[in-house]
Amino acid sequence: MHIPSVEWLLGNILPLMEQYFPPHTWGTDYHLGGNNPPAHILQYDNPAEHLHLHPNPSSVIDFLSRYDIMIAPQPTSNGLAFNVLHAMAYGKAVIATSNTIQGIPCSHGENILVANTPKEFVQCIGLLLHDADLKSRIQTQALNFVKTHYNSTLPLIQAYEEVLT
Repeated sequence: MHIPSVEWLLGNILPLMEQYFPPHTWGTDYHLGGNNPPAHILQYDNPAEHLHLHPNPSSVIDFLSRYDIMIAPQPTSNGLAFNVLHAMAYGKAVIATSNTIQGIPCSHGENILVANTPKEFVQCIGLLLHDADLKSRIQTQALNFVKTHYNSTLPLIQAYEEVLT
């Protein structure tokens, strides 16, 4: 779990999401998964408010397979690129900051959505919630992108999953 990203998500993005897309009207729940979350992050686990924390998921594959959209809100520096590629390899619609995808030759609006501010994240999430065709296209193109550009690293992704599970 990348703590600065989670803190930025909880403090900046989710409050705007709740303002524009209230969970009780959309039926949208937010799920955060990661290893060894600190106590100050665990306190946010509140299913009644549609926020679910999944500390130390037993299987990255199972966790990823449950959800259609993955966001990687890393506001400062690179470090989550592998997680983005991992999600794309599973055909997930990914929203990430420019910092997060630094060095990955993906294309905004084609195989990923790029957002650098909380408002941009909310706009991108709204696009994916409202436009099933766009979400499906991003998911398909994300998978194709990884197969085309990172096919030789797919075994590495699988080995990484085995280590995590």
